[in-house]
Amino acid sequence: MRTLALSADDSMSYDAWDAGWFQIKQLIKNYGGQELFSDLKNFDTLFKNLKNKIAEEVYEFGMLSK
Repeated sequence: MRTLALSADDSMSYDAWDAGWFQIKQLIKNYGGQELFSDLKNFDTLFKNLKNKIAEEVYEFGMLSK
């Protein structure tokens, strides 16, 4: 997968030392297959749930005021 992805799209800089989450997600979406894509969707759902929980508790515990 890595060699295919690196050679397929030079514009995304997949082989850069500082490749970020955006590039990783693009790799999975474009070259990862159904299992990795399903894992990515599951991760996105879990991350969204955690983000919402943290956002609520930031205000609940007085770290920020509305």
